Amino acid sequence: MEREPEVAKNYASALLAAVKKHGTSLDDAQREAAELRELVIGRPRFKVFLEGPQFNMEEKEGVIKHAFEGNASELMYRFLLLLLKRGRLDHLIDILEEFHNLIEQEKGFTEGKVITAVELSDEEKDQLRGRLHDYCGCKFELTYAVDPAILGGVRVQFKDTLIDDTIQTRLTQLRRRLTHARLAS
Repeated sequence: MEREPEVAKNYASALLAAVKKHGTSLDDAQREAAELRELVIGRPRFKVFLEGPQFNMEEKEGVIKHAFEGNASELMYRFLLLLLKRGRLDHLIDILEEFHNLIEQEKGFTEGKVITAVELSDEEKDQLRGRLHDYCGCKFELTYAVDPAILGGVRVQFKDTLIDDTIQTRLTQLRRRLTHARLAS
């Protein structure tokens, strides 16, 4: 399947609008979408069945009805049928991931990634989250990674912002300045 981010965004936005219209709690909708995503990812044969063109619409509809009618919310069940009828089941995982992101934004959270040279303690993570909140006024849902190549410092990426305060970057900048500096004679 070719990734089409606009398809995922459009359907995720439509699902969020339907959730709000029906008065479903965002937490419940987010939890159900996460469970569905894990189900599809955790069962590769089911994913192949949903996405595969070798299976016709009636077969897929029967499986969706058997698996989800009465076991999923009416809204999610109907959403799956809509994706089936529109030929978009192959985008389901991307749609559910985008839906998760939209709900996080709706709750006021911003996803971000933090890369450090060493593992941060819980206290350091809390301090960093607090500083980022003070910096931009956002509540953060951060993921953390360790990359010893950065030598020290921190690199944070969120939305379209990159804060790179690593020793690696500082050394690179210093090297550039020194190579362009004129020597006094």
